[in-house]
Amino acid sequence: MNRKNSKSKEAKHKDLSYLEDVFGGKRRFVTPEVGARLYSMRLSLFKRHAKAAGANMVISRHAIVDLNKFNEYIETFYEKDEVEQNEQ
Repeated sequence: MNRKNSKSKEAKHKDLSYLEDVFGGKRRFVTPEVGARLYSMRLSLFKRHAKAAGANMVISRHAIVDLNKFNEYIETFYEKDEVEQNEQ
C-alpha cells in the first residue's frame, strides 16, 4: 500500500471525540465551525440559522454560538413539519 495515500485518507477523518462532550451536555457554547460540523451543515447555513435563532455571541472578538438557543430554534422546524403532516 502506498504510504502517501494512507496518510491522506487518515487526514480527511479528523478526531471528533470532543463532540461527545457536546452531546453529553457538557458544552453549551461552540464556535460556528464546530457547530456546522456538529449539525452536518455548511458553515454559511449554520451561521444563518444561528443568527435567526439569536444564538450568536461575540466575546473578545471571537464568535460563539449558544447551542441551547440554536436547538430550540431548530426544534421549531420539526414541530412545524409535524403539525403540517397531521393536518393532511
